[in-house]
Amino acid sequence: MIHKVSEKIINWQIIKGNLRECEQNKYIYAYEILLNQLINLTIAIVLAFISQELKAVLIFLAIYIPLRKYAGGFHAKNNGRCIIYSTFIIIVVILLNKRLRYFPNGNIAEICFLLLLVFVWYVAPIEAKNKKLAMEERRKFRKKVHLVCVMHIFIMTLNVFVLKRTCISINILLGYLTLFGVLIITYKDKKMKIAN
Repeated sequence: MIHKVSEKIINWQIIKGNLRECEQNKYIYAYEILLNQLINLTIAIVLAFISQELKAVLIFLAIYIPLRKYAGGFHAKNNGRCIIYSTFIIIVVILLNKRLRYFPNGNIAEICFLLLLVFVWYVAPIEAKNKKLAMEERRKFRKKVHLVCVMHIFIMTLNVFVLKRTCISINILLGYLTLFGVLIITYKDKKMKIAN
């Protein structure tokens, strides 16, 4: 469906004279990505609003999206699966926020975050089988992952010593935990292919 909508948008732009037909496939792909991201974001916000967890989901997304963009890892085979997986992740984030909000963590979230951050720092980026990275792209993405990690360390430190909001700590941790899962799935998939 997303592909057909993208094709219609591009065909309309070609007819209007805004695009050349030789660039059609490139723009269809770009629109597919854009529409997929808009659908995922809309679903996340609607679910967050309905569950009254808007703040928690927005914090999670603000942490997870920049990490995911540069750290790589597993990518769904098609847009439909991507939407399903993304929706599942948001539902889990909402449920965990409802459970963990009143949990006296005694800095457990912050310690777990640091452990996962070290893992991401040294492992990312990992390329997926359907999203390959050139050597130069890998170096560039690694630098960006490190920059994002440093920003998250700053945010977590500010939260621990000044803001003291459990919601922030939990959702930073959930962002890194989700990325950890995505990277481990990709790593295990690569190992299994090497063994075969």
